[in-house]
Amino acid sequence: MTAAEFIEQIKDFAPSIEDIKKVGLSDDFAVLLSNEYKYAIRDVTSHSENEIDNLINNYDLSKLAISLISFNKQIIETEDYRFFGDDEADLLGISNATQEIVMTDHEAPDFVMLYCAANPSAFLDALLAAWRTLTAILIDDSKSDDKKFRLQAIKTCSDLAGGDKYHQFYYSLIGE
Repeated sequence: MTAAEFIEQIKDFAPSIEDIKKVGLSDDFAVLLSNEYKYAIRDVTSHSENEIDNLINNYDLSKLAISLISFNKQIIETEDYRFFGDDEADLLGISNATQEIVMTDHEAPDFVMLYCAANPSAFLDALLAAWRTLTAILIDDSKSDDKKFRLQAIKTCSDLAGGDKYHQFYYSLIGE
């Protein structure tokens, strides 16, 4: 998936404030959650072969949130990784050696805690599928307790990411 496709698909499933309020959430909380689907196109854009670079460099994702995942305003480069976001406090990055997406410990950035996807494009595919699942759970109470729905979604995300190696990351994101 490309960065542009990722951004375009957000429009397809972002819930309205009214959809969120239907599940009994307050007006203020509905607005807050609705804002987590918002982005802006940057004034100056660039193109890279790496779709996460394109996502970070071409879009302002400062309001966007996928569960506990947020995105940096710019890529932070180290010798081994290019960090583009966070999962709660831990860091999401691209391995310079393999292009694999990993989650590393915020206190020890060289320590890989979880493997997220085989490459940037696969990560965007899997992350979007996870986000669609989390949105469905948000606006449909019957899905929040549906273990089979969640497990199938985790499997789908893992497959999109590149296989079983990435299962634990999506399990942590979607839960059982």
